[in-house]
Amino acid sequence: MTQRQLKVLIADDVQLDLDIEKTFFQRSGFRVLTAKDGDQALAVAQAELPDLIILDQVMPGAAGTDVCKALRGQPGTAGVPVIITSVTDSPELRERCEEARADAFVPKAEGREALLHAAATILQIPERRSLRLTVFFLVQDVVGAKESLGKGVALSEGGMGIETTRRHAQGAEVLLRFLLPGERQEHKVKARIASVRERENGSCLLGLEFVEMADADRKRLNQYLDRTLCVGA
Repeated sequence: MTQRQLKVLIADDVQLDLDIEKTFFQRSGFRVLTAKDGDQALAVAQAELPDLIILDQVMPGAAGTDVCKALRGQPGTAGVPVIITSVTDSPELRERCEEARADAFVPKAEGREALLHAAATILQIPERRSLRLTVFFLVQDVVGAKESLGKGVALSEGGMGIETTRRHAQGAEVLLRFLLPGERQEHKVKARIASVRERENGSCLLGLEFVEMADADRKRLNQYLDRTLCVGA
């Protein structure tokens, strides 16, 4: 008998974060449902009864903690595990998560691996490591800028995250080049820094949105994602 595929609902109004998290959890074998605001998240949760719900704290309609409270008040969803994420972290927010009876709070600055670790712990399933790429990137329109080195994480069709030791301006355009596992030809991509998240260790997590990519590179990227998104791959 084949094992049932677990369902995760991800609610986030930032399209880049939603796309990256969706791809990340698909790579880990989940069936992924999505919502872009609190009200939609509540409706999808009640209709689909997922095995896990991940809620961004700041969304149109209702905050993640408010959605969590509503889920706890419905018999069908009262026992569904909930993880709340946020670009900010504070004792007050953690207290609100506890009051809403969320199972975990994961700051977005900790990265997708921390999110997957929390999900694996809650669901008591084996944890799969995320893809980490060596990425060379050059920030455009900066006089004297030199190519920098970063670690690419959470790759998706629309973008990726880069862990770097230097902070860069949100909205800046960058040129990327990287190799996917098993390939010999580099991908060369133009991207935009959509988000900048500082970490406690002084590093930064840059959320990059792809804005220009050659058709051949996009085809190879999609083929790679198709292979790695297969359950059990």
